[in-house]
Amino acid sequence: MRKLLLLLMIVPMIVFGQECEGDCENGYGNIVYDASTSTVPHLKQYRGSFFKGERSGLGLMVWKSMQDDGTWILYEYRGSWINGKSEGTGKTSASKCGWLKEYEYQPFYEDFIWSYTGEYVNDKRNGIGVIKYPDDTGYVGYWVNGKLIKTIAEF
Repeated sequence: MRKLLLLLMIVPMIVFGQECEGDCENGYGNIVYDASTSTVPHLKQYRGSFFKGERSGLGLMVWKSMQDDGTWILYEYRGSWINGKSEGTGKTSASKCGWLKEYEYQPFYEDFIWSYTGEYVNDKRNGIGVIKYPDDTGYVGYWVNGKLIKTIAEF
């Protein structure tokens, strides 16, 4: 009985740690993950299609991460989702950024680092993809399970 009571107390905390606008069950919505538990508010946000409560269809995930040196990296994934994971064609980009406390969603500067455009399977790079850098150099490669297997061409 105590285990059941504890479970009933914990499950709502997990669910209510997320803020949803729109239809985050079977439709289009905007959800902020871990907003109440993070030391950095609005750590991760998804806007797009949902099916049975999972990210499915097209959507945008944005998240930020503090590096060891105190700088922030802003990541964006735009593309296809199936069962809550990036699956199909998409683009991930990373930029160094600075944040103003009163504007949690908007960086006050961005410095593009890299982008990957290509195929994803189960949240990992899989298949043909292109890495691009700020100076317009990069390469076309072939990935398996998130690892670069072969560089096909450089530019």
